[in-house]
Amino acid sequence: MRVPALRMLALPLLLSSCAFLPPAPGENGTFMFGTRVLYILKDRREFGFCSAELVGCTVPLGSICVVQLDQEFFEKATRWQRVNLVAHELGHCLDLRKLGLSHGGFTDQGKRWGAYYRAPSEGFAEAYARAYIARCGLDLDSLGWMNAQGSCTPPHPREVTPELIETQKL
Repeated sequence: MRVPALRMLALPLLLSSCAFLPPAPGENGTFMFGTRVLYILKDRREFGFCSAELVGCTVPLGSICVVQLDQEFFEKATRWQRVNLVAHELGHCLDLRKLGLSHGGFTDQGKRWGAYYRAPSEGFAEAYARAYIARCGLDLDSLGWMNAQGSCTPPHPREVTPELIETQKL
């Protein structure tokens, strides 16, 4: 059977268009600055290629960022730890999708929060989390948690720079 060329071109568009649909009922996700983010709570040993020592792991899949969070940690965490973890992992996603992994110009500025954050990617993600908390407080809804629509506009990733952490003392 021969498929006309026009139909063959339409298939990839049709298949990729699901990335623009809102999260389905029961899915925990959102659109953040035009990027679809899907949050998943699971056992950290099931993160896949991410280390089981981590409590969060962001995986880009096509046009979607899958943010995996360790369910046991999340359920026992304080409100600050929960918001910080979700915003930190969202920071990784936005670094990739909106900044092209430029890390907002971070080099080793994240070391102020500990050795783990010295790497530019971790420094940016932690700075994003802290900038989010400084702006929105401990509001998970504004991160799109459980498909919620919060009342606070999170910082755009381009706003999160090494200079910002100095001026706002994050």
